[in-house]
Amino acid sequence: MLEYTDVEDETFDEMEQYGRVTQVIAPRPSKNYVPGQPFEPGVGKVFVRFENIQDAEVGKKAMSGRRFEGRIVGAHFYPEDKFKKGEFV
Repeated sequence: MLEYTDVEDETFDEMEQYGRVTQVIAPRPSKNYVPGQPFEPGVGKVFVRFENIQDAEVGKKAMSGRRFEGRIVGAHFYPEDKFKKGEFV
């Protein structure tokens, strides 16, 4: 299993092929997380911020439907205001 920083680094490198990436965040479980319980919203997802919308569109198209660690990637746009506030769901 990959560590969160590994996921962020690998995602950054992959997404840089499609444009200028400014930030990658893979939300982590809170310190209060109890194993066996459902994760908090956003955990298990990766959020990528591009420098501009054109690069984001190319990256979204390239990633949508791909497989990573046996899971199918669903690429979607996310509200920038929530990203800036760190509200990942």
